[in-house]
Amino acid sequence: MPTRRKTGQSRDVKSATRVLRVFEIFAETKRPMRISELAAELEIPQSSTSMLVHTLIRRGYMELAGQGRVVQPTLSLALLGSWLDEQFSQAGGLQEMLNEIVAFCQDTVLLGAEMGIEVHYVHVVQGNHPLRYDIKRGSRRFLVDANAGRVLLALKPDEEIDRLITRTQAERPHPPVDRRHLREEIETIRRQGYSYRENMVVPGASVIAAALRAGGLHRPLAVGIAGPTERLRANLQPNARFLMEVIAKYLGAPGRGGAPAPESHM
Repeated sequence: MPTRRKTGQSRDVKSATRVLRVFEIFAETKRPMRISELAAELEIPQSSTSMLVHTLIRRGYMELAGQGRVVQPTLSLALLGSWLDEQFSQAGGLQEMLNEIVAFCQDTVLLGAEMGIEVHYVHVVQGNHPLRYDIKRGSRRFLVDANAGRVLLALKPDEEIDRLITRTQAERPHPPVDRRHLREEIETIRRQGYSYRENMVVPGASVIAAALRAGGLHRPLAVGIAGPTERLRANLQPNARFLMEVIAKYLGAPGRGGAPAPESHM
């Protein structure tokens, strides 16, 4: 099997990557942490972690807690992105919308953003089912290889989609993209308002995805319900309908009158 090269990884600035990873770790653990714990998660020396953390403390983005034995992010970090939530309707913010989807389906919910020829999962809310599809925040997929990517492709003109396919093939020659088949699937997504193709990335796991493209968002995002394929298949129609209704509720988008009866994807 050919090994996929992680696009853009060699161009990452190491210090910036470490700072972002620190905050991702806190988002995952949801608790104050010792510097030694952070160092283990970052896989760097404790001395380097201590310097990084104390820089963030001086900048006001982290603070000491537990009588100085542990550290945690401050509210300053949360407030940096507060303007993004203001782009949602009075029904609530982005996190509220994602939580509402999880409460309905009990499965993992992801938020995807287009970055070049990839979709990056910028936020993940884990589901409540004992058997669930665990996706890590920061995971990447080629747009053509993921339901969350394909709903974003469906918003673009056909000429731009062709250019993105060509770029994808240059980056990842195998397996080749069946352009005719992909165009047919894009047309189906445009017609029904969501994307659902089974077992695209992990055998036995699938995603139902729809686009967030209304309101004041500066660019479209994708929101998806991820879970075991058999469960998603059995609940495809209610999940797809709820996904589109909740997007319309929070973004004030007209939607498509709810999801139509889903096509067979067996």
